[in-house]
Amino acid sequence: MSCTVKLLICYHKKDVLLKDDILTPIHVGRVLARKRMGEDSPQFKWLAENMIGDDTGENISKKNLSYNELTAVYWAWKNYDKLGNPDYIGLMHYRRHFIFRESPDVVEEVRGIDGNYFNRINYSPETMAHLFDDCDFVAHIGHVDEVYKHYKENHHIEDLDLAISILKEKYPEYVSTADAYLKMSYVNLCNMFIMPRDMFFEYCEWLFDILEEFEKQVDLSEKRLFISERLTGIFIEHKKRKGLKQKALSATFVQSDMHIPVAMPFCSDIFRTAVTMASIIKNAEPLTHADFYILHNGEIRGDEFDEFIARYKGNTVTYVNVKERLAECGVDFDKFIFPEHYPLVVPEVLDKLNKIIYLDERAYFFGDITRFFLACNNDEYAVLSLPKGDNADGIMGNAFSLNLARLRAHHFVTSVQNGCVGLTASEVFCQFIGNQAGRFPWWTYNVTDINKDGKIFYDRHRCDERWGVWEHAMLYFGEGVEPWKNIQALYSVYWWEIASELPASIPFVHIDDDAADLWYRQSVELCEARGGRKYVTETAAATGRNRSGDEGAHKQSAVRRTMRYLKLHGVKQTIKKIFSKISGK
Repeated sequence: MSCTVKLLICYHKKDVLLKDDILTPIHVGRVLARKRMGEDSPQFKWLAENMIGDDTGENISKKNLSYNELTAVYWAWKNYDKLGNPDYIGLMHYRRHFIFRESPDVVEEVRGIDGNYFNRINYSPETMAHLFDDCDFVAHIGHVDEVYKHYKENHHIEDLDLAISILKEKYPEYVSTADAYLKMSYVNLCNMFIMPRDMFFEYCEWLFDILEEFEKQVDLSEKRLFISERLTGIFIEHKKRKGLKQKALSATFVQSDMHIPVAMPFCSDIFRTAVTMASIIKNAEPLTHADFYILHNGEIRGDEFDEFIARYKGNTVTYVNVKERLAECGVDFDKFIFPEHYPLVVPEVLDKLNKIIYLDERAYFFGDITRFFLACNNDEYAVLSLPKGDNADGIMGNAFSLNLARLRAHHFVTSVQNGCVGLTASEVFCQFIGNQAGRFPWWTYNVTDINKDGKIFYDRHRCDERWGVWEHAMLYFGEGVEPWKNIQALYSVYWWEIASELPASIPFVHIDDDAADLWYRQSVELCEARGGRKYVTETAAATGRNRSGDEGAHKQSAVRRTMRYLKLHGVKQTIKKIFSKISGK
């Protein structure tokens, strides 16, 4: 079957250019970029010289902040002749591309685009010429527990509810399809598709009609239309029910060199802070780097972590005097004198950044922080944090993903400076920004804590063995189960493994008498009640299962060595051995 195909690739910044007779790069939001970048900037010139813009002819380029890639879809719909009236039209993104072969993976992560990239995704003019020999259209598909539940966990569910109500009123023939799709376990994400011309025109008329009505009822000034992805999924499902055959293709996600900004308050015990930093650095993938910002009020020299960070090329540390920065901004430092209030002032203190991860020393990373950073969707929320129990509206802890640009736009620091006395940062965020305080995505974190019965627990459902979630999660230690206080606490072995590798320039963690006594008593109880082998087995079962369900032996070597030493030398000598190994004394 011979046919003509155009695949639009959306760009909003300079990146690897993919362009040929089929691949057609388009600059989305060019109207806004012209003002933001300036026409004489090198980046804007590159975009203007290498691709079409979504600002010619009939267009909605100025709505790109809300409509995102849909400004390209709208432009193609209204200016189809400028593309040469192809038989098929498709959409991809500058770092998300179809894989044109059967693949078991929904998304394949790729570190950069090289000369072999087209072979990797099986792209060629020959492949495209026969793509539709056995199907009517192509779409990307992802897997979730349930479409509606997934949206509720990541976005404002009232937006989807409104969009569905508009759809049902305008297009009653879609009611049964919409109800069924929202309960399904697969979802069409990123608005990636390749459709025949007539189907594309029908899709655009239907989609933009619904979105036009949605826009009449909702303020889009700080909102992205993630509802469009679910509407696209409903449209596709409806066509499948009408007998059209879909080819579901997986996609790549191209990762470039990432610098993740991480703010941390200065802790008098810098050893614990260094362990958090080291867990981020050591579990990062090759192209991931961390830019640390240590917040303090003048009580440090400003070189405490220099030697430590110098060991890891590409990572940086910057010391920020909060008191001085707030004075420059005209903000009363006395209102935010305690380090637990530092998250509230980050928008002003780090005024050149738009998004940041804020952590204290209770946080530990099992995997690449880039996954966490990208998964934390701050496009609809100003703040994301840990959930407070079962309360969907409450957050807790001292770990945040902060949309600094949005907080600054609302003059957040000024508005809260008289209302934070006696409140934690989480409580202040909830009180002053309401529904803009959301939760971390459930699969990105885990929490260990002590329940009302005094038992150590963690959220088992967050360690879904199907996805191997625990391997990529941030762990947050609750009160009483911190590894430096409770050596037998769940996951503490990982913390101590990282701790043992810190250089001598980082002062050893302070262990108070109560903590040391607790360690000793728990070790005695452990030895008497369980024995080494049983403990290792239980720990591995609780913390070390991977995707296939195999016990994580690769993570357990330190435990086994420790327990073997315990059986041979006793509790006291084992604790002394641990201290000596970590402290170098």
